[in-house]
Amino acid sequence: MRIGIDASFISFPGVGRYISCLIKGFQSLNLDDQFFMYGLGQDRLQLEQLVNHNIFLKELNFKPLSIFSQIEWNRILIRDDIEIFHAAHYVHPLWLPKKIKLVITLHDAVYFRFPPPGIKGFFVKNYYNFFMKHASRNADELITVSTFSQAELSSIFSVEPSQLHIVPNGLDPFLVKIGLSDCQTILRSMNLPKRYFLYVGSNKPWKNLDMLITAFTEICPWEHDVVLVIAGKRGKNEPGINRMTNDPKLSPFIRLLGSVSEEQLSCLYSNAIATLIPSTYEGFGYPALEAMGSGCPVIASSAASLPEIVGDAGILIDPKNEMFWTSSMISMLLNENKFQNLRKKSLERSKLFSIELMAKSTYYIYHNAMFGRRNINGKN
Repeated sequence: MRIGIDASFISFPGVGRYISCLIKGFQSLNLDDQFFMYGLGQDRLQLEQLVNHNIFLKELNFKPLSIFSQIEWNRILIRDDIEIFHAAHYVHPLWLPKKIKLVITLHDAVYFRFPPPGIKGFFVKNYYNFFMKHASRNADELITVSTFSQAELSSIFSVEPSQLHIVPNGLDPFLVKIGLSDCQTILRSMNLPKRYFLYVGSNKPWKNLDMLITAFTEICPWEHDVVLVIAGKRGKNEPGINRMTNDPKLSPFIRLLGSVSEEQLSCLYSNAIATLIPSTYEGFGYPALEAMGSGCPVIASSAASLPEIVGDAGILIDPKNEMFWTSSMISMLLNENKFQNLRKKSLERSKLFSIELMAKSTYYIYHNAMFGRRNINGKN
């Protein structure tokens, strides 16, 4: 088969990790099919690392969210004789020749639940709803990443659950293989203390970072050598972040790192007391999986998809209960046996989420699109 994959969102958090892990999974399967990654010139260096004997890079000369892209996708996919096109994001070509099968991954319904405020939110939500409804009606096959997202998408967009194949995301093995000695050098260069809690992500409303900051502040008077490290690209207007940086009593206990490299992220996970994930909404929650794969205990919200990912390998807490978050952080500081037990459980659970299984399951879905529906175990 000649398979096209939209990799134009590879620099986006979440979906970018999904695209990268999926393509690395296809590399590991040694398939005979030909894969064409369609990406932007600005992402060339990252995409070139994914190229091999049957995975090729095709550079796009248009922005993926532009109206012009709808015309160009048709031309490019016909030119390259693509048989299956996988849109790894809800934005997808609206018109394709019938001979090109369309597979779309719908990760969650976050922009339906949490549109931006004001007039921008009105346009974002309508734009999102338009593409999601079109996907549910016109895709040959639909993929989602968790049971939670399957239920969300089915309920909101009137999609039969059986139409949504659940393919959990896989853990990138290249992210968790940094050696201990290398990590010590990297962490020293970041000027971090030995003891820290880690948060990875943005401060979007559903990430619930303000609650986490408030819960963490209760520890500061008693544990002067512990800090909260916040890694991830920062937004323009973040009240919680601004409050921290402007509070002289709090700012010494916070480290705002901004965007970090893969090597830095791996070391941050593997040396943290725990990774904290207080989200009220996640379609999957890659930081939870990445932390577990690094042997880092996870304290996560009991909401949305996170219990599916964490299972009994971490601590699950109501995302609104600040007191429980504070007490759980304190327990991780004081109870070495608990820390080591969760560390061991995390490593074991992370093995359930491989990029090979992710790619194999997705490949079966491509076969569904081309040759008739079969489930991901290959049975009629």
